[in-house]
Amino acid sequence: TWLSLQAVALIHTAGAFAILSFIVVHVYMITTGHTLFAHTRAMITGWEEVADEESVGDWEYKTKAA
Repeated sequence: TWLSLQAVALIHTAGAFAILSFIVVHVYMITTGHTLFAHTRAMITGWEEVADEESVGDWEYKTKAA
C-alpha cells in the first residue's frame, strides 16, 4: 500500500493530540468568565448580560469639555 502503518499511526496520534488540545483549551476558556459557568450558560442559552460601557468617542468628548 502507499501508506505505511507507521505513517497511519503518526497521523492518528497527531489527530488525537489536536482533538485533546482543542478540548482542553475550550474547557479552560469557558471557565474564565466572571463566574465559573458564565460563558457556559451564555453558550447554551445564547444570551449574556454585558455591562454598558462608554464609547471612546464619548470619553474623548467629556475630557475636552472639562
